[in-house]
This record gives sequence, structure tokens and C-alpha cells, in this order.
Amino acid sequence: QTPVPPFAVQTLVENAVNHGIAPSMDAGELTITVRRRHRHVFVAVRDNGVGMSRCSVTPSSARPHGLNILSQQLVLLYGRSARLRLFSRKNVGTLAAFKIPSGHNAQRPGVITR
Repeated sequence: QTPVPPFAVQTLVENAVNHGIAPSMDAGELTITVRRRHRHVFVAVRDNGVGMSRCSVTPSSARPHGLNILSQQLVLLYGRSARLRLFSRKNVGTLAAFKIPSGHNAQRPGVITR
């Protein structure tokens, strides 16, 4: 019942497959979690891929990519608390997650109200 921005989950899944699982020679595992908690919906995509170094996780405005664009979209639609968060460890995997307001507090993605 809570609208999620278009392509938000797809962006996280594609990133996990292409940059986390595909570079590894081992079988990969991807987990998508969506949970409603009080007035928010939590969305997370976790992979057991190659992981990223600290410098790879820090957003770079010099060359925007899907994760930067998604994070900016979340902030524009729902405020700074909705921004995308990344947790990663080299050779362990990556967790990409965000939370958005649910219920009466949620506005439809792509619709700006004043």
C-alpha cells in the first residue's frame, strides 16, 4: 500500500548482481527484504558478493550512477531520512537500504506537493 519510487528496487538488484555477485567465481545469493515498521517501510537488498572498499561506497558527484540518482530521488521525495544507505565489507557482501514513510504520511512518488 506504500508506493515505492519507480525502479528503486530494480536499481538495487541490478547493482547487486552486476557489481557484487557477477565478479565473483562463487555462487551468489541475493536477498530482498521489505518490512513495514510503525510509520515507515524499510526496503533492503543484500548480496554475498565481492563487497566494496570504503572509497567505493562514498557517493561521487563527479560521475553519477544509479545508486547516487536513487539516493537523490529518495531525498527529494521524502527528505534526508529516506536517503540510500550502503553497508559493505570486502569479500563479504553489500547491503543497500532505505526507508520511506508509509500510510497517511506517504505521498505518491513523482508527485511533488506544496
